[in-house]
Amino acid sequence: MKSLLISFALLKSSLLFAQEADEEITVYASRTQDALSETPASVTIIDRKKLDKFDVPGQNLGTALGKMLPGFGAPTESVSNFGQTLRGRDVLILIDGIPQMENRQVSRQLNNIKTESIERIEVISGANAIYGAGAPGGIINIITKGYREELAGFETYLGTSFASNPISHLSQTYNVQQSVSGTLGVLQYLASVGGEWRNNRFDSSGNVIAPEPAQTSRSDTDTFDALVKLKYHFSNSSSAELSYEHFSEKQDTDYVVQLNPYRAETGLDLEEQPSSRRDQLALHYVQKDFFGHNLSVLGYFRQRDLTFFPFALTVPVPIVNQSRTFAEVSGVKATIQKPITPAIDMTWGLDLEMDKGKQRAHSYDQLRYEISGAKTYSGKSADYDYGPVIDTEKAALFAQFKAKITEGLKSKFGLRYEQISQKVHDFTPPLETAISKNWPILYAGVAQMEAAGRVAPGTTASLPRQYRFDNFQGGTLDYDAWATNLGLTYDLTPKNLVFINYSQGYELGDTARLMRDAVATNSLIPTISPIFGLAINATTVDGLDLQTIKTSSYEVGWRGSLDRIFGNAALYYNESDKVYQFNSDFTVDLLDLKKRVYGLEAEVGVRPTDDLTLGVSHSRAKGEARRAEGSGWAAVSGMEVSPPKTAAYVDYLYNADLRFNLQAQHLASYNKEDDINPNDRKTALDLHEYFLMDSSLDYAFNEASSLKFAVNNLLNRRYKTLFHQWAEFTYGEASGAPAEGRRFSLVYRHVY
Repeated sequence: MKSLLISFALLKSSLLFAQEADEEITVYASRTQDALSETPASVTIIDRKKLDKFDVPGQNLGTALGKMLPGFGAPTESVSNFGQTLRGRDVLILIDGIPQMENRQVSRQLNNIKTESIERIEVISGANAIYGAGAPGGIINIITKGYREELAGFETYLGTSFASNPISHLSQTYNVQQSVSGTLGVLQYLASVGGEWRNNRFDSSGNVIAPEPAQTSRSDTDTFDALVKLKYHFSNSSSAELSYEHFSEKQDTDYVVQLNPYRAETGLDLEEQPSSRRDQLALHYVQKDFFGHNLSVLGYFRQRDLTFFPFALTVPVPIVNQSRTFAEVSGVKATIQKPITPAIDMTWGLDLEMDKGKQRAHSYDQLRYEISGAKTYSGKSADYDYGPVIDTEKAALFAQFKAKITEGLKSKFGLRYEQISQKVHDFTPPLETAISKNWPILYAGVAQMEAAGRVAPGTTASLPRQYRFDNFQGGTLDYDAWATNLGLTYDLTPKNLVFINYSQGYELGDTARLMRDAVATNSLIPTISPIFGLAINATTVDGLDLQTIKTSSYEVGWRGSLDRIFGNAALYYNESDKVYQFNSDFTVDLLDLKKRVYGLEAEVGVRPTDDLTLGVSHSRAKGEARRAEGSGWAAVSGMEVSPPKTAAYVDYLYNADLRFNLQAQHLASYNKEDDINPNDRKTALDLHEYFLMDSSLDYAFNEASSLKFAVNNLLNRRYKTLFHQWAEFTYGEASGAPAEGRRFSLVYRHVY
């Protein structure tokens, strides 16, 4: 048997497709080491070998995970992982145990790391009481590359991909990654540097896919990624590791979307194009004999800087707006573990985190934008607030216990308490900025409306000739939350077990986004908005009544194997007690309405021969929210809870050097009838099904070198991803980008 160590972030565990049925897996559940047989819930473990089957040049991690994980949202073909929920709930993303989420929730986490820097991924399904706010659906922990034991070991990765229609350099992607790693006595080191250069993307008909303006796309983008690690061993029982990670990606395209009909045209004039940047510095100290305890202390600091594509807004006045969001996060995670008795083990710890986030924006000349056909972005304004600066401080204590009740029955119990404080800074609401800038036009428009008898006489005279406003006054918001977990595992046989688990998680609303549309109590906007057919009310920080939203998760499952058959299955139910509702008057309400999600996930694989493996997986969930009037339940959007997803694969080892893999995935349709989504103003959305196939052929020249040929969208199907179907409905036709057509890839890897 071989052993696979899963570090720092695991609470639960299961199998993924072709994972060896007799593989002995050790997990670091509750932030310490646990055996798989002691883990009462579902986790998917993806090592480098499995990731390589789904990963191709030009594709980000969110796309790969959307194909691999049954309960995870479908790939978006975007820089955004919005809508990629886990069991219908938001998921907390970690890189080397460090949270990548901030209070300003911008969904690019699965785009902001190159897959070639990843050693393995651990996916925890269900609400989680261990890692605090942001994990109501589970955790995805991304583990970066580790160390080689020799003095110096190298790995070279060269990849390219291109469309089948047309076969041209215009569609080509180039990917390069080089790493060196080794051990020098008590010192271990790793350095990895890579880049990826993407050209245009083409749909199944051979047409260029235009950049999507709402969340941005990856066409015509350049990526740079770097990872450096140093680990010093003070003794056999203590070590310190210093690591630095950098990711940057910038778009430089000439294409812009045009409508009636939808198409891509050249001629984009935009100097500040979409970009992403992430930097992370961490120091991890481990001591296994700290006064009889095992001690782990992880300190970290990270920054992120994201720029969006400009977007034309029409409420309450036309404005071409482009925003940029920043965040700085620092924190400490301390974990202490010690056996209390031979049968009972205790793990406890402390988490501290500080998050400072802000979002700024600027506008472009509206007339030039319209005359150019939405191609020219000039006359850039000065930057203005796009929501308040918010400082978020978190402090939490947790404790976990595991006990061996009998030889086959084991239990886990834990709890966590967290306090959260947010300082909301004074800011100028973007609505005030837009109206102030356009006040002469608005004033003249009201005068014309009055002259035409469309508004009451004297309306114009009641308005000031010069628009003035005061800033929205900030304040302090305080929250706290308790979360618990309790689970049992029972060994039916040495290779089969069942488990039952209850766990709680909680999340905090995106305060900066919730307050972006707010206006102060002394604002003129509530007075003038009815003139233009709007109803905008004023609010205050104290009037927001924000609270944490707790999710309780229940799960029962099985995992195991019988001869050449292996698999896992789980039934789950989760519910939350509150939902946020965005209102047409730009206010936000926290409603005491329940939301529940229930479903099943199952995977089964079989090895008819030593060379052939077949597998299939299926996930199905139903999400419902209590109707506001209290009369029963209504289904939530298929964007929140993914439609049923079925996947299958064939893996055939022709000989010692040649392997063939075929994958298929079907995403079912979603009917909008009785649809309700409390978190979105627009909900009546049909989602259309699609069926895709991918294939790959791997040839090993020797133990060190291999070549992979892959085909994505093998049947060249024309479709729109789930995300772009939703984006078209929400933002308009410009965001309804078609998916990529058939695409070929070549990857050469050399380890030496």
